[in-house]
Amino acid sequence: MPNTVWGIMMIVVGYAISLLRRHILERSLLSKLKVVCLVVALLFSSWTALHTAVAQGKTWYVSTTGSDITGNGSAAAPFATIQHGVEEARNNDTVLVYPGTYYENVHVWGGAPPQPQVVIKSLSGPATTIIDGRNLDSVITVEAGTVTVEGFTLQNGGGSGLASAGYGIVVYPYWETNLVTIRHNVIKNNHDKGGVGIRGTSGSLIENNLIVSNVGGIDLDVSNTSTGQSVIRNNVIAFNQGAIGGLNLFACCGSTLHVDVINNTIISNTANYGGGVKLTATSARLANNIIAMNTAIYGGNDLYGTSPGAVIEFNDISDGQLAGISGNISSPPLLADPINGDYHLTANSQCINAGTATGAPLTDFEGDPRPYGSGVDVGADEFVWLSDNLAPVSSVASPMFADPDFTVSWQGNDQGGSGIDHFDLQVKDGLQGSWTDWLTHTHNLQATYNGNIGHTYYFQSRAIDHAGNIEPYPGGNGDTSTFVGPNLASSMKRVTLPSGDLSVGSLLTYTIIVRNTQSIDASSRLTDTLPAYTQYVTNSLTSSAEPASFDSGVGDNGAIVWNGSVSSATPVSITFEVELLTDAPANLPIHNTVFIDDGWNHVLTRLAFAPSHDVYLPLAMKSH
Repeated sequence: MPNTVWGIMMIVVGYAISLLRRHILERSLLSKLKVVCLVVALLFSSWTALHTAVAQGKTWYVSTTGSDITGNGSAAAPFATIQHGVEEARNNDTVLVYPGTYYENVHVWGGAPPQPQVVIKSLSGPATTIIDGRNLDSVITVEAGTVTVEGFTLQNGGGSGLASAGYGIVVYPYWETNLVTIRHNVIKNNHDKGGVGIRGTSGSLIENNLIVSNVGGIDLDVSNTSTGQSVIRNNVIAFNQGAIGGLNLFACCGSTLHVDVINNTIISNTANYGGGVKLTATSARLANNIIAMNTAIYGGNDLYGTSPGAVIEFNDISDGQLAGISGNISSPPLLADPINGDYHLTANSQCINAGTATGAPLTDFEGDPRPYGSGVDVGADEFVWLSDNLAPVSSVASPMFADPDFTVSWQGNDQGGSGIDHFDLQVKDGLQGSWTDWLTHTHNLQATYNGNIGHTYYFQSRAIDHAGNIEPYPGGNGDTSTFVGPNLASSMKRVTLPSGDLSVGSLLTYTIIVRNTQSIDASSRLTDTLPAYTQYVTNSLTSSAEPASFDSGVGDNGAIVWNGSVSSATPVSITFEVELLTDAPANLPIHNTVFIDDGWNHVLTRLAFAPSHDVYLPLAMKSH
């Protein structure tokens, strides 16, 4: 392309970008933007005609342990930020992100379709790969042609003012159609605008995402002449609260939004109008969706709008204000436990086999085949009928000693194949106590228990799988116990030896260190009977805390005795010397054990031993 044409093109592109970067989306500017986009399209058509070959894509790696300064984006030397990886990426490149939490607001720039075709993907999925927007702006902003965002948790989008959008991910129109794919993400706790915002563009694919607890779920807003088809499928959109509720499909100024909304679970959202779904001037097909338990302040709890041409079929909708609804059911969906994050259908749900195969995705939101059985289910989950007759197994773990607030964890395994649905846990206070319910129907794997000082707590668990099999409690004293009091388990005893063999008159120096790893003081008693063949060296005893004493009346050789308090801040150190009275038997170590009573009915023992002789083996020479 001649330099003059290229320069003009860059000026025009820069003008368009500057308008959209400022988010000036007033309708009066739309005609200007359309002209700008048309000019850029004509210029790029000549450019792409000369550059039809596409280079093979490159993978750029990002890690929390990487560096944007010294890294080169390879697996061995990754970048530190996703933004840097995006800025280095070219057409058909992939930005692959290692697990970790990335505190940044990622901005993806680009050119006309098909450039750039960039994939931003996590290596291990949303559970371990988090992008935190720090409530400064949208977590990810896309102003590019063809971009895929896959496998992240996008959280804490926020901010204020015209320059801030505050979505989990937002797409602005860099071209008539942004071919953006948003897949397998957890989008939560975005506080300013919502979970997903598609503004002024179409052609997006939003699938297999969990979009929960945002100020609005998905806001799809088209205001151009594009005929691109957007698809929203296999998403769970729940517990979002704001002006747009669960899903807002909006077209204005003579535009038409073409969108398929298939097999989504849209529940427990709140909005002004249409808590579940609001339609405005859209050419939409809504099929196989659960739209239930939503609320609206002014009307249309589950469905509201002005789209008489919309096709709304085979959904579970309990309350809607829209003409043309037919072929739907209005039964409670009977989800497993949505409040605690379990959006599976239960065996008695009327949504099972109530959907249509037309346009239904081949798998559900977690990869199970669709259909599974005689028909397609309604909602993001395809109910899997199981022949699991085996009860799962579980176990509990807790520390032996602990402060009053301590962590109890548990785990389970279901060999029958249906998978564990939830756990129940019980606790009893003391050996003579009775088992009482602590946690019921929990999906967590750990929790904090608050106990009383001086008490011992016993824990037991049972697991219940998706097929309804229930593990019996083990009974007795359960799986584990925790004593709430001090923890002196890291205490130690050591001996310092003289040089050479031990013989009459040799001096051994013993050191006892008592450590308390909990915040509760231990009023402890220490008794250290002297070893055989030794006597206490007068005035050799020192203590870092309360005084210790030598008691000649304890045991055959007497003993070191100490009574005092051990805090968590400062360990107690006690040192003394003994003298050998006779030659110790050859090759028989001199053992010495200290007993530490922690004041809470637990006694610890710590051993130190000294070899009596050094033994040298003869050197055997091989004859030649």
